[in-house]
Amino acid sequence: MDIGFGAVITSASFNIAYFDNVGSFFTSYGNPLTFVSVVLRRGEYQDDGTFTPGTVQGALVDQFNDLQLLVHTDGSSYVGQLAAGGGVAFAASEHEIGLVDAYDHLGSLVGIGDITFV
Repeated sequence: MDIGFGAVITSASFNIAYFDNVGSFFTSYGNPLTFVSVVLRRGEYQDDGTFTPGTVQGALVDQFNDLQLLVHTDGSSYVGQLAAGGGVAFAASEHEIGLVDAYDHLGSLVGIGDITFV
């Protein structure tokens, strides 16, 4: 997946924060020594386009299989915006990309090489 927002970031220089549910702290994927510039949240997109974060019971119970990918326009860090559940990161983001039914394919999204900033 290529996301072009004007930032030049090599795939080895960023980190992805993944929030599984509304109360979870993030799991980190990528280079742990660098800043988080991509946020993924599990949940469910509604017919009106709104996003409901996953419940604390998890995907097996709530059946929420969508992912919300969040980035800043310039690829900047989410430092100070990674509170539990990812709601603060969502409010601070300039771009949201809905990945409908992508949770079952999460293994293909957590590699930092799958997201390229150009």
